[in-house]
Amino acid sequence: MHHSQSNKHSVRAYHLERYLKTPAKIYYKFEGNNTSGSHKLNSAIAQAYYAKNQGLKGVTTETGAGQWGTALSMACAFLGLDCQVFMVKVSYEQKPFRREVMRTYGANVTPSPSEKTAVGRKIRAEFPDTNGSLGCAISEAVEAATTQEGYRDVLGSVLAQVMIHQSVIGLESKIALDKYGEKPDIIIGCAGGGSNLGGLIAPFMGEKLRGEADYRFIAVEPKSCPSFTRGTYAYDFCDTGAICPLAKMYTLGSSFMPAPNHAGGLRYHGMSSVLSQLYDDKLMEAVSVSQTDVFAAAEEFAKVEGILPAPESSHAIRVAMDEAIKCRETGEEKTILFGLTGTGYFDMYAYEKFNDGKMENYTWFADRVTKEGKTYTFRWGKTETRQAIVVNSRPEFFIRFHWLDDEEAKSYFELKIHYNELTTDHTLEVTDFAEPGEEEDVRNLWDSQIETLKRVFGV
Repeated sequence: MHHSQSNKHSVRAYHLERYLKTPAKIYYKFEGNNTSGSHKLNSAIAQAYYAKNQGLKGVTTETGAGQWGTALSMACAFLGLDCQVFMVKVSYEQKPFRREVMRTYGANVTPSPSEKTAVGRKIRAEFPDTNGSLGCAISEAVEAATTQEGYRDVLGSVLAQVMIHQSVIGLESKIALDKYGEKPDIIIGCAGGGSNLGGLIAPFMGEKLRGEADYRFIAVEPKSCPSFTRGTYAYDFCDTGAICPLAKMYTLGSSFMPAPNHAGGLRYHGMSSVLSQLYDDKLMEAVSVSQTDVFAAAEEFAKVEGILPAPESSHAIRVAMDEAIKCRETGEEKTILFGLTGTGYFDMYAYEKFNDGKMENYTWFADRVTKEGKTYTFRWGKTETRQAIVVNSRPEFFIRFHWLDDEEAKSYFELKIHYNELTTDHTLEVTDFAEPGEEEDVRNLWDSQIETLKRVFGV
């Protein structure tokens, strides 16, 4: 398996192994060698084919970063179908060129939530400043399909038929590895809705379930949208507008509005029911990672392997590199396989932010807060911490913190409660500092945290 960028082969990352000084063997399944730029074409061709055979005029769909929308627009152009795409608003704005590729293939692309649909108007009225989410876009696409004769909605991830289509990723990987007598110890994929991860692990998980072999599977998700690692396993709506059937899955809640991180394809509130079951049965692990760590790994990978990866895939790269470094420390000669699902050429706004040092990490505000003396420690997961001190407070009115690692001595974040005697309403006000040009990002971050709090408390 020498270095080759064929869609059909697993690629041995010799250069990355040498760079990391690891005894581990690293392979990746590259799915980026088509105009759509990713694995999504595997399912788009199948779904467009069946839609054509059914005699439909066209299809509607959702897309995040745009990989799925691009793949479906290509498939529809080839088969002579109309294609209507609702693209998550923040990605529509961050990735204008991806939008134009879709339009070049004849698709109609609308930023979601929009004024085109009743559910879009409802979401905009409720969340006027929203950046959108895949859940919003799904609601709009479903409504657009049900209000037009000869149209159906198709989904690019999450559903069982997509997992079946995408299993070709894992089948091709396994054939290639078998050919060279290689057997992976660890299989890693990024996780948004689950199409890439589910496709990659499919034949290997089959062997594990049948007791024929054992593998360690790791799902990697963004800290800003951690469905597996912070979600609840429950029946929930697949869409924000709550018009689709319920599905049992790990979910952050269908009303969850993710922060505008740069891995648009991973900003989904839920997870494939199939993968959720496997995770709940402890057949698979999950980790969440910060986007600055992800982009650091993406740039290292690009330098040594010569492929500019998409931000989504770079989540898998990050953890594959981490596991290879562990092997360097222990001396274990493990074989690692990860999915490289797409190229990052339309993600240069994100790379620019990272290169300019202006990329923010969006995470759950904190899992736990502990106090020792005057120092408060905010904890995320098992390892990540940040410390702050209280610089001013008034009981039951406000508390003002200063991060100890913030070089700006006068900066703070403040939580304040307002009580209206007339209405007996309590209002939470959050004040935070932001770098010039990042005010909107910080505002969106806090808005998403408040929405999460409201959901947790049933407000």
